[in-house]
Amino acid sequence: MQEEILLRTDDVSATILDLATDEEVPWHYHSEITDHIICLVGTIEVSQRSPEEVWELQPGQRCKVANGNIHRVKNVCGAPAKYLIVQGVGKYDRIMGDA
Repeated sequence: MQEEILLRTDDVSATILDLATDEEVPWHYHSEITDHIICLVGTIEVSQRSPEEVWELQPGQRCKVANGNIHRVKNVCGAPAKYLIVQGVGKYDRIMGDA
């Protein structure tokens, strides 16, 4: 996974992430921030637990994952994919796990 940080303050960040074929950001959650995910290239799948929801995003499509929701992002297009993630407002953390 390759990332390009566009903006980072104490409570907001914007990052472009490149995912190789079949690569994923593993299950995790954030205690304060909300993720706003916008697909730029390829097709990505954003899966969330409790409430269970799956978004399959193509370029220009977006979704939102609220703080506390366990989620992952996966490249599902068979080619490299890219997405923009805007995170805030609050202190950044990434708590790993799928439980």
